[in-house]
Amino acid sequence: MQEKKTKILHLIYGIVLSVLIFAVGICFIVSCVDINNAGKFTVDAIKTHFLWILAPVLLCIFSIIGGAVLHAVFPPSEEKIKASMSNKDLIKNLYKKIDLDAAPAELKAVIKSQRGFRLAFFIVMIVNAVINFVSAFVFIFTKSNLGDVDPGKLNEILPVIGKILAYAIIPFFVAVIYDIFSSYTYERELEAVRAIMESQTKKRKKGELNLPEEKKVCFFKRHSKKFILALQITLGVVAAAFIIVGIITGDIKNVLTYANNICTGCIGLG
Repeated sequence: MQEKKTKILHLIYGIVLSVLIFAVGICFIVSCVDINNAGKFTVDAIKTHFLWILAPVLLCIFSIIGGAVLHAVFPPSEEKIKASMSNKDLIKNLYKKIDLDAAPAELKAVIKSQRGFRLAFFIVMIVNAVINFVSAFVFIFTKSNLGDVDPGKLNEILPVIGKILAYAIIPFFVAVIYDIFSSYTYERELEAVRAIMESQTKKRKKGELNLPEEKKVCFFKRHSKKFILALQITLGVVAAAFIIVGIITGDIKNVLTYANNICTGCIGLG
């Protein structure tokens, strides 16, 4: 099979699998909420709802198996990843080579304004995400919204899924807009930084401007990866130690009891 057709085939498979996984997730959430609102935490109730979502679950499993076969028969072409640097990284590197304090006021104003725009939009994006996700959870766990919905009737379940999707999609839509907007602001900032660099490079050649002093990097920032790795190892060792102590002392039985009570009494999945 031609390389182009192979790419299209893998792309179609990825889209189909993503839609199936998303559909299974929605079905699972609706089933859990319906069991919770019904207040019937029984094996029969769980079995009924599981049978309701069995078809999309099996379809998703068969799609995953089919994907493995697809990758084995028509493996995707391995393309060499071209090293590229984003405008954000370029700006970060250029700042080390310029003296921002000695830059013209109009260029510093451009840089300041672009940073301010990004910060304002970022705050708006975070606030929007918090409001929408909180609203989604309130809607899902309000019994009056889902109490009369029959999971077996598509005309009743579709409006509910639509409202949940609206709450979930809006933050991602705003995030996409932020990404597009921020890329534009980085382009404007990069133009200003390059203009500063060109003018200061000419002045340095003429001896009118000295090289900026190298900024000292904080010790913890310079070794941040080592500290994070050490913290992860420490937390892992401590967690393993607590688990072992719990098994030896018998506290694991109490933990399992609490977990079982939460699943059967709160979430509704025993």
